[in-house]
Amino acid sequence: MSVAAISLVFVSAFMHAAWNLLARHRKSEMAFFSRMLLIIMAIGLLPVIAGEVLSHSIPKKAWLCAVGSGFCGASYLYSLASAYRSSDFTVVYPVARALPVLLVGLGDVLRGRLLTPLGLVGLVLVAAGCPLTPLCSFREFSIRRYVHRSMLWMVLAALGTVGYSLLDKTASEIVNQGPATAAKYCYLFFSFSGLVFFALQKATRVNSRDSEDVGLKLPAVKP
Repeated sequence: MSVAAISLVFVSAFMHAAWNLLARHRKSEMAFFSRMLLIIMAIGLLPVIAGEVLSHSIPKKAWLCAVGSGFCGASYLYSLASAYRSSDFTVVYPVARALPVLLVGLGDVLRGRLLTPLGLVGLVLVAAGCPLTPLCSFREFSIRRYVHRSMLWMVLAALGTVGYSLLDKTASEIVNQGPATAAKYCYLFFSFSGLVFFALQKATRVNSRDSEDVGLKLPAVKP
């Protein structure tokens, strides 16, 4: 793996953990995700429309990937927010990130891309290490810390991650390479995620303003 690829992985991991911490900061996960998605959808709308009209760089199959990825992304965000509301961050985040590591690898195998022995060992070590992250010592390990009512939300969040990871990887092999195309695809992902996320909120009557205000105000979801 090149230095550039390794650097991007580290930056991505840092940013992912950072926005999860921001979402958990005031324990307003649903509100934070709602505002995050709405802001992204609003800021990128005109540039993405103009860019796609001029270049047509995203083929139909990539659009289908973006739609499916958006559904998975919304499932991930909704399940993650629900898990945070019912369990501790130090358990939810490591478990939700550990399960997809092996499942994404399995998805690659099913697509005919076999893992190298060293790659398989790496996946197993990462997946095993994630649940141990919140522990100060092995003596603290207890299965009860991980198996409880909110585990279902963690599993659904993990499955959402697997879904959008595999679909995004498929799309990356279809679209033309370049930062502009990648940005447009990311916008489509977040836009479809936002639409499905808001629909899930309305269907389940979950109010996005479920706790302290986190910034941009949105209308409450009425029963």
